[in-house]
Amino acid sequence: LKAAISEKERARSMRAVERLLDQEGFEEAEGALEAHLRRWPSDEAAQLLSARLTGRRGTRTVENPAVQAARRAFFAGDLSQARELAEAEAGRGARPAQRYLADLDTFEAALQKGERHLKLMNAKEARPSLERAFGLLERLGGKAAGVMAKQVAKPLANALYLEAMAKQQRGDACGWAEGILRAHELSAADPKVIAQKRAVDSKAKAGLLQARAALVDDVTRAQTLAREHVCFAPATTATGKGLRKLAR
Repeated sequence: LKAAISEKERARSMRAVERLLDQEGFEEAEGALEAHLRRWPSDEAAQLLSARLTGRRGTRTVENPAVQAARRAFFAGDLSQARELAEAEAGRGARPAQRYLADLDTFEAALQKGERHLKLMNAKEARPSLERAFGLLERLGGKAAGVMAKQVAKPLANALYLEAMAKQQRGDACGWAEGILRAHELSAADPKVIAQKRAVDSKAKAGLLQARAALVDDVTRAQTLAREHVCFAPATTATGKGLRKLAR
């Protein structure tokens, strides 16, 4: 069980690095990958990716000015202006602008599809499309503080919330917790998400207390309880660190 937990966390860590690369957040990806390799130094896939990033570091070029302007318009929430700027440059044969337009097309189609399914309360179909749109934000110019980032984060958080609640009803407690924690990262002011986040936090803290109490008489029982509750607390929190320490 301990090995399974570690492998799940390793895979989640690598997915986070890959998401940053998809968004062309090279510096953030390098930092995340360094942290990953400190924890899993023998991860061959991570080592290969590190070598690739090192090779790319010297090949980055200055961004096309028209694409830069399009990214600023996108950041401000003006998709029409972003498209107009990119189309004008793409019409002159500029490949960066053509790629930007292709990403913008994918973004708009994914966002529309996700929102359409979300209106029908079909989170299973909505979330993948919204994740796709969210993954393109950085590339298009929608950093976390931007208008478009907020417009995508809210429906994605709603889809994650709906999926999480469905998992809870099916008895998948860890799936519920992981969905709620991610929804809270995206929409921390949403009352319904806040309420469920408190429930997740309470479950994590209760699990830590139970594991510590069991440690007095039964180390194996304490480990089992800690492992059962690890998924309810992020590794960076005090509760998460405590559970992971006891789960070893």
